[in-house]
Amino acid sequence: MLAFIFAPLGFSTPYIIRSALVSVLGGYLAARIANGAELLNGTLSSFLYVAEGVEMLLHSRLDHRIAGMILCLILAPLAGLAGGHLRLLRKRTVARGPAT
Repeated sequence: MLAFIFAPLGFSTPYIIRSALVSVLGGYLAARIANGAELLNGTLSSFLYVAEGVEMLLHSRLDHRIAGMILCLILAPLAGLAGGHLRLLRKRTVARGPAT
């Protein structure tokens, strides 16, 4: 079903899913390394991906792929934010201690 939805965009569904998972992982790691402002650092972890994507959009002649590229550029910071949020949840759970 997802392949049918994203086929007109010029991107394959596995590519979009893989990119989102990598952005979540990158957001989690950025939030963990920064050890503070987890949501901000998680979101900013996708900065290079977005910057490269914008550069590709500006210089691209592949008009049929633009919608898919824009979708990935929107999803990347959101996925990084989700990774930062996962780290924040993990940090709160550890701070509370084990449930007894």
